[in-house]
Amino acid sequence: MNPTHTLFYTRSAREWTQALPIGSGHLGGMVHGGAKRERIALNHDELWSGIPRDKTVPGAAEIYKEARELVLAGRLQEATALLESDRFHSTTSDAYLPLGEMTIDFPGRGAVGGYKRGLDLRTATAFVEYQRGGVNFRRACFASYPANLIAYHIRADQPFSCTVALQSPLKSTAVAEDGLLLLRGECPGEFKLDKQYRGQGKAAVYSDEPEERGVQFLAGLRPVSDGEIIASGNVLEIKNATVLMLYFACESSFNGWDRHPFLEGREFEAPALARLECLDYDRIYAEHLADYQELYSRVTLELGTKELGSLDPSSLSSEATDKRLEAYQKRPESDLALCALLYNFGRYLAIAGSRPGTQPLNLQGIWNDQPEPPWNSNYTININTQMNYWPVLACAVPELGEPLIQMLRELSVSGEKTAQVHYDARAGAPTTTPTCGASPRRCRGRRCGRSSPWRGPGWPATSGSTTAIPWTGNSLKIPSIPS
Repeated sequence: MNPTHTLFYTRSAREWTQALPIGSGHLGGMVHGGAKRERIALNHDELWSGIPRDKTVPGAAEIYKEARELVLAGRLQEATALLESDRFHSTTSDAYLPLGEMTIDFPGRGAVGGYKRGLDLRTATAFVEYQRGGVNFRRACFASYPANLIAYHIRADQPFSCTVALQSPLKSTAVAEDGLLLLRGECPGEFKLDKQYRGQGKAAVYSDEPEERGVQFLAGLRPVSDGEIIASGNVLEIKNATVLMLYFACESSFNGWDRHPFLEGREFEAPALARLECLDYDRIYAEHLADYQELYSRVTLELGTKELGSLDPSSLSSEATDKRLEAYQKRPESDLALCALLYNFGRYLAIAGSRPGTQPLNLQGIWNDQPEPPWNSNYTININTQMNYWPVLACAVPELGEPLIQMLRELSVSGEKTAQVHYDARAGAPTTTPTCGASPRRCRGRRCGRSSPWRGPGWPATSGSTTAIPWTGNSLKIPSIPS
């Protein structure tokens, strides 16, 4: 294992935060690496709650002027309370939602030995190796930006069987048909952040009314194997295989920040199904490597001749990452390669999560497994969004900033009305948090202007709002990307 380019562990992930991330910008996955049950938590960058809405508050400009006078009079608490009231703010932000998960169950009771899993940052490939019941398994998983799909490859030196399923916490149905496993679903048209709904599974609000329905999606999985493939209800059974390739694709009806995803949504089923035709693993992997490595290879980090301290490089490369972290806390100078690994992992996440044509990185990048995520897993542009994009210029990958630049362009359009209604100004922009359809939300008793892909008007002032947009724009001066 290369100590500066490989994350490596000797047991499977016990929870989502221990899984290894893969991503193509549009699609994200968290690979758990279980020997008896594999779980890949899935995300798609366009699966958000909500629909385009005008969230400005009529008369808000007068409230703003009143609050300004209170500030000038030194009555700061009264001004804050006024600006955080419903007379100035409107509603909560929408949420970035999990697509669901793919599970692969391997029957049998054999003991697991020689287990290792990891993430090779040079190839953007997660891997799992182990023996079970006398059978040697090698698994690899990657997300391809050129093919816009996730590929999972399983190889064994003796025949094996498994069951593959797709499920989602969103409103959805799964069915196995025509050699495919299909998951059809939709995002809620509204997301309530009120305290009485939080943690009770009631934040998502679905409607049968067309004008209130949210983003629709179709996810599909195609197996290719030398074994027998049997469709059984809503799962696929694979029997007597030594090689199994699973190809996963997903498309949504999201058609832009200002278009209704149900009434004006784009065609999504045919494109999703088309991605699962004419599949060639070697070609897909080769195109994935060429695309990814062109970006990843632009930068190298050298920490000097004492990078490995007193440790032998061969012993360091065989040490699991979690063990290296424990040792580093006691003796940092012994493993400077761990610093380089962290740097490379940050570059990897930027490439995996933000590509031209995708949504920008949100609070959790593109990875979220919770239907009610912390801070709605939205955008917070008083610092967090900028932090996501700090590596872009320093690591010589300016094109990764294109999604954020595009979002700022869209916000400049919707922000004009916000400026007029809330500040009596001729032009403006959102404050602390845009999304697919931005809006303010409550946060620790205060209102934080957070948002989603619905970049509609209506994010008034919050803490950090006066510097959020200038700071964001200043950190992304990328002349190579045309306006």
